[in-house]
Amino acid sequence: MVEIIERPRLTDVPAILKHFELHTWQDDEQMAVAYCKIDYLHVFVHFGDNLFSDTVYKHIQRLCLENNSGIQKNYVCFYSPMLPDPAFVDFEQQFNNFVYYHQPFIAFGQIPYLIDVSKLPPIELDHTKNYLCLANRSTVERRQVFDLLEEKNLLDLGFVSFRNRVIKHVVHEDKKQHLLPEPYINFEDLQYRQEHANHNRKYTWCYPIEGFLFDFSIETYFEAVPFITEKSTRAFFWGKIPVSTSSRNLMHYIEQFGFDIFRDVVDYKYDIQKNKDLRMELYLQEIHKLATMEIDTIPDLEIRLENNRRLMCDLVERGKTILENINLNIAYTAENRDKFLGY
Repeated sequence: MVEIIERPRLTDVPAILKHFELHTWQDDEQMAVAYCKIDYLHVFVHFGDNLFSDTVYKHIQRLCLENNSGIQKNYVCFYSPMLPDPAFVDFEQQFNNFVYYHQPFIAFGQIPYLIDVSKLPPIELDHTKNYLCLANRSTVERRQVFDLLEEKNLLDLGFVSFRNRVIKHVVHEDKKQHLLPEPYINFEDLQYRQEHANHNRKYTWCYPIEGFLFDFSIETYFEAVPFITEKSTRAFFWGKIPVSTSSRNLMHYIEQFGFDIFRDVVDYKYDIQKNKDLRMELYLQEIHKLATMEIDTIPDLEIRLENNRRLMCDLVERGKTILENINLNIAYTAENRDKFLGY
């Protein structure tokens, strides 16, 4: 069994502030952005696996506009694992006192707070089912996946859960049309026992069950640029193959980290489609194929899964280094006002 680290949750403010040595907390409703101020320098670090609210954009814009008789007062930095969306591209063009640092390894730097990557168990290669498909929170797209698996009589070929949770602060989950009459689960899931109902973050990077190969998942966010969470990457830890969708080019983006995404097995034409509905249509076709395929026909499966795991562990180490380097850059910027504000 994997060793779960009993440390403060990733979203506990003290743990993040201690690591980044940031001085104050800029409250964000989804607890995804840490903030600090050092003299003229304002730093935002997007550390979580949630997106940030519009209040972050507004706060940055206000800081960039502050001036004394036309002389800029602040220099603003934003660090994020996410490619810059159009709003931040506009900010960089509009304000010479704003910079967006795309640091993709921040995302992997979260993991040491939750799991000890030096004590991973052997990869499980006894596949009793083809796939796993977890849906803790209900969305329209996740309901589409469940309906396909049910209509095509594929539920028994995988481990499936659909828990019907409605999260009030998530707009697309406020509508209940996509809920099932009753929650569905076809395996015993000890991770979601009653005592863990309100504290399951430490299980985010773990699976509740073994004995499958493909991890079918719908990422939470359908953004203009890919934004990855554990849903589309944790499979690499445990010797699984993630098959995910949400934003266009999600799996292509993940491949750029060096992972083998099994292009000889999975047809990723769904991933490049601009139209969201077409992307989902092709995704459903692909998971139907994978749910019914003969896993034993995949070439060099064990060594490829092992290679992905080694890379994942390496990226975790790089993520920790990136966080340390961010700290160094914050210190350098704070000490060199003339180089960044010109006075």
